[in-house]
Amino acid sequence: MPSEPHMEGKRKTDCSPHRRVTVRDIAREAGVSPGAASVALNGGTSRIGVSAATRKRVREAAARLGYRLNAAARATSTGRYGAAGMVFGREPVDSYVGPMRMDALLRVFGEAGMNLCLSCLDDAFLTDETAVAGALSRLYADGLLVAYNARVPAAFPRLLEKLRVPAVWLNVKRASNAVLPDDRA
Repeated sequence: MPSEPHMEGKRKTDCSPHRRVTVRDIAREAGVSPGAASVALNGGTSRIGVSAATRKRVREAAARLGYRLNAAARATSTGRYGAAGMVFGREPVDSYVGPMRMDALLRVFGEAGMNLCLSCLDDAFLTDETAVAGALSRLYADGLLVAYNARVPAAFPRLLEKLRVPAVWLNVKRASNAVLPDDRA
């Protein structure tokens, strides 16, 4: 069987749907080192210099092979998830965020290349130090947007501060780390 024109001189990579495409597969397809492929895909800086042409070639190879970023691996290596967790109370009146605000939040996060993970939590979770300490990893998030505007369990803000959990409060007037939109303006 004749080889495909774009594969001449290259080993065909097994990129079946049952096998995840790796950086090594992409590097082989693009004719670069795995390190250069990694830098080109991640957009980071490195001692490995990668030209714009090489970045383009690597990204095209990744697209051809159907590469999908392994978010868990990236989070493990960088210590960041690229997401924020947005926490709501169980009672709708405690955590109202209107559709226009939610749309604006999703747009801002999307433009920043981040995800927004939504979670509805009960008061027992919000007052349990162990639960709050593990909230970021449970939500796969780098920080929290707290969408409580009523009946906030008193222990929750103190726990966030004590545990140094990055948090921004929505719809609440606070001295810092809060956004209170002016609906009349």
